[in-house]
Amino acid sequence: MHAPAGPIQIAPVHIPAMLERQEIVTARSSNEIILSNRHRWAAPLAEMTRRTLTQDLLLRLQGNEVVLPEQPAPPDIREIVVNILNFQSDAAGHVVLQGSWSALPPGSDTPGLMRHFSLTGQAEATSYAGQVQAMSRLLGLLADDIVSAVAQ
Repeated sequence: MHAPAGPIQIAPVHIPAMLERQEIVTARSSNEIILSNRHRWAAPLAEMTRRTLTQDLLLRLQGNEVVLPEQPAPPDIREIVVNILNFQSDAAGHVVLQGSWSALPPGSDTPGLMRHFSLTGQAEATSYAGQVQAMSRLLGLLADDIVSAVAQ
């Protein structure tokens, strides 16, 4: 893969309030969710998503091409803004990640690049651990898309 033109940093990720809860959310139907009484996120979902995407980018790019969350950014930084519409699984273990991401050129609030994504996967087990692993794999696919697009 080619290196991006200047370092990139994932901006705070935007997640719908319906999903931004301590409890892990599972879809029962298209208009009904289940909140787990026992299984919770270790941190806010948006923060964990941002950190996971950053870690995935570090695996795909050189260390100096990725600026960590909350780290002071150099002037040539390209900020990646991620807006998630849906990020959950259903009782059968089907996982979906939908939304868009934008790359902001250095010093600009206007996207130089914007892409929509709709990623799906299947949990290897219908447990909460299986759901979380599938969600992590989808974030890896999103990181692949970001690296591919910003390198062009």
